Amino acid sequence: MPIKARPFRVQISDAEVEGFFDCDTFVFTFYGMRFLPTVTGIDKDARGKFAILQDTEISYPDGWVLTVETHYDAELGSEWGYHVSLSRNETEDRKLLEESLKGEGVNIDSVILITPPRQLSSVYFNPHGVMDGSAYQPLESTGGNQQLEFEVVRESVRSSGAQQILFLSHAVRQMSRPDRMITTSEVRTVIASGEVIENYPDDPRGPSCLMLGYGATGRPIHLVCSPKPDFLAIITAYIPNEDEWSNDFRVRIKR
Repeated sequence: MPIKARPFRVQISDAEVEGFFDCDTFVFTFYGMRFLPTVTGIDKDARGKFAILQDTEISYPDGWVLTVETHYDAELGSEWGYHVSLSRNETEDRKLLEESLKGEGVNIDSVILITPPRQLSSVYFNPHGVMDGSAYQPLESTGGNQQLEFEVVRESVRSSGAQQILFLSHAVRQMSRPDRMITTSEVRTVIASGEVIENYPDDPRGPSCLMLGYGATGRPIHLVCSPKPDFLAIITAYIPNEDEWSNDFRVRIKR
């Protein structure tokens, strides 16, 4: 499936992110910086003009990395659109700073180095190249404390969900299956009282997580969602399979 890029503009945290045509190429701008993905062609369909992109990963000397990547959805068994992300690697930033100081004759053991925090800004698109949402997350260290990490993510989910909840088309299809029929009310209950059992900070659809909660009849429900600045995106919801999860539905069974 080709990656279709169409013009868009979105506000992520304090930065405007944009994609647009510039002659025979396509440009992404993050934080006022221009990034040029690999364009293999330009075409038009019922939705208008689009550029055809290749999967791309470009590293820049200042530590920024631009990624354009298709996403494969295991449940759908096919590609699920693509995402564009801009990340900053704190480890690489530190190396660059150390090399710069060494070049100036500074003994790095005699100074305290402070590097910018890692960041992840993502814009994700459905298979038609239409923007489905965006996300921004400072990747702050929790010192390896998973419980603290999950609590931070849970609060982010509840904060976003209190503003607005957006059910993506895949979630609607999964919730409507005759063998599960998960209601929107049950999803809201999971958001309000559920717990985070897995965290996916590098999810192509934007940082997301897996939550465990219980429905109206006490049945367990797994909810995959992605908190955004202005809304909570519901990616999917399902009844966990007893053969694939522990008795409390919190831990995957490895086979």
